[in-house]
Amino acid sequence: MKVMLKKFDMDPGTGIVIATVLILVLSGARLLNQWDSLSF
Repeated sequence: MKVMLKKFDMDPGTGIVIATVLILVLSGARLLNQWDSLSF
């Protein structure tokens, strides 16, 4: 685990990509939840 953390620290671009993917997934889940509440 420590080796992976060091890799992320040395490569900032990877952290940015992971953060972007997480934000997209979270926003997508929120949209799906809103659609479910609207349809029911």
